[in-house]
Amino acid sequence: MFPKIGFSTMCLPRHAGGLGVLDPGVQQGALQLRWITPLLSNVPVGPLATFWTSKGIRFSIVLARLADYFLHCLEDLQASSPHTWPLADYRLSFLFPDLRPPRLRGLDSPFALLFGAIDILPADYRQVVPSANTCLQLPVSACLRAVPNTPLNRSLRQLRLSSSYIRDLGSNLLRPRTAMEFHVHPYLARKFLRLVRKNHILLAPFLVRPFIPVQYASLGSHPFTPDLTSAVDASPFLLSRKLITVDNSRRLNSRLFRRLCILPTSGPKILFPLPPDGWRQFWKIPLSHSCRNVWYRLLHHKLPTRSNLHRLLPSIFPSPSCLNCPD
Repeated sequence: MFPKIGFSTMCLPRHAGGLGVLDPGVQQGALQLRWITPLLSNVPVGPLATFWTSKGIRFSIVLARLADYFLHCLEDLQASSPHTWPLADYRLSFLFPDLRPPRLRGLDSPFALLFGAIDILPADYRQVVPSANTCLQLPVSACLRAVPNTPLNRSLRQLRLSSSYIRDLGSNLLRPRTAMEFHVHPYLARKFLRLVRKNHILLAPFLVRPFIPVQYASLGSHPFTPDLTSAVDASPFLLSRKLITVDNSRRLNSRLFRRLCILPTSGPKILFPLPPDGWRQFWKIPLSHSCRNVWYRLLHHKLPTRSNLHRLLPSIFPSPSCLNCPD
């Protein structure tokens, strides 16, 4: 029946006005959690032997080989580009596409499904407080608050922040590099700083925090506790996306994964025809299938009324007025 109800609407939960239909792409991503969770819960700190014997890796033949191949690709990049590819925490490559090894970005990569699952999971880093060294590992594309008015070319998007900023050893805060400190991609690094100073690029809140002195961190409408350690740790970003847990926090399972992908918690609020309690009452009303279908389409404004048809096909239905009803 025209007009059709969108597939995205049908994938919503029943209490949100949908039918609970499984989205194949989201479901495929949810099935990858059994592989993603062990890979992101363990960091090879110190001897790699501690990583291979960690829980979740040692009991799986596949995970051990996936991790081995991934670390091997990162080591190759570090050997070929030692100034731009020393990645202290490999989990950053899972979160930010421009940090992924080029040979693993294709659809034929063994990590294609894993990367795809993480990419469809909503990312809200507004409350993240990373260390200065962690920010220096990120590319420019990861620290943009909004899409810039002037499109950035690929080279500038993939530029590491360490090319433009440096950690001050005295305060453990970030600062722009001076004229004598540009060693890697100096032209692009200066161009990025120039765009930031002119407000052509707006930095994400998590990148602004490592610039703020400690005495001012507790002031303002969004106080925070700064991370003054020198470690490179992707955990704050992973925690914000529920990819890892601490203490007794809720673990990311397939059901929660689907809910986060279909009903994102950030961004503009979705306006539903009825509140959740109203939809629950609607599904409990004893109605025939055909009758419920009419009411369901009415609630979603999908009945072929004259006003709807005029809005969708004005050339065929020039008037929004019903032919059988008085004006």
